[in-house]
Amino acid sequence: GSAPPGIVASLSGDVAIASGPITPCVVAVVDRFGTDVVSFLDHCAGEVVSQVDVGSSFRANPHDVLRIDERRVLVSRHEPNPGADDPLTAGNDLLVVDWREGEVLHAIDLSALDAEVDGERLPARPSRVAPLGRLVVIGLGRASLDFMVSGPGAVAVLDPESGDLEALTLDGLEGCDEVDAAPGGDATLVTCGPAFVQEDARRAGAGLATLGLDGGEVVVRHVWRAAEHPEAPVFNAWGVPLSADRVVAVAMGDLREGVNDRVAVIDLPSGRVEPLFEAGSAFVV
Repeated sequence: GSAPPGIVASLSGDVAIASGPITPCVVAVVDRFGTDVVSFLDHCAGEVVSQVDVGSSFRANPHDVLRIDERRVLVSRHEPNPGADDPLTAGNDLLVVDWREGEVLHAIDLSALDAEVDGERLPARPSRVAPLGRLVVIGLGRASLDFMVSGPGAVAVLDPESGDLEALTLDGLEGCDEVDAAPGGDATLVTCGPAFVQEDARRAGAGLATLGLDGGEVVVRHVWRAAEHPEAPVFNAWGVPLSADRVVAVAMGDLREGVNDRVAVIDLPSGRVEPLFEAGSAFVV
């Protein structure tokens, strides 16, 4: 509030920090649903470098920002805009942005990666974004407009230089919108599962997977499916990779059922779950 306002004068209540820094001094602050502005903040100099409006004509709901070179970043836009007549206002895509100038360059359409369940089209809904070698892995929510129906689990794999884009299917999982780079950059953790249904209904599609590179191609290394571990909580919300094989995982609670959030370490090759702690309520971790 002490700085001169740009596109917006303050932050809303739905704010996220990009999953990685843009430079050692610059971070991207993602002001999400309904504000739809990305601010690039230089915390060394204590100033705003630029602000980018990524959804002036609709609620784009940006989720993440990833640097691809000195000038360009990718911004994932989670919401589709069914009435769009311009690629830059279509949503359900990745924007390529010049972050230094605060300028949108072009959009990468992800609608080809939409899914269909019982005749209902589910937008790809790109969310978190993570580097894997020279490639980029994009989590896909594949959820209905009201978020109550989830589609087959998949992530998108993008070559930012060639523009090649494809889906990598994760069998037995759904709603795989959370991706996180493992230490060392040689693996990516994917966390899957519908969020806005009761815990028992989440189990069928919830789980975790790690991806790696084999000959320049993205491959699935390990998969932990909640349906195969009925004794364990349903880990479906967020994950922190400790390595390519071990992750800290969060099981979202359920206010209606009186189930609290729980956190554990999972060894993916063996499937072993080591509980860390249980929160005092749901939706607090």
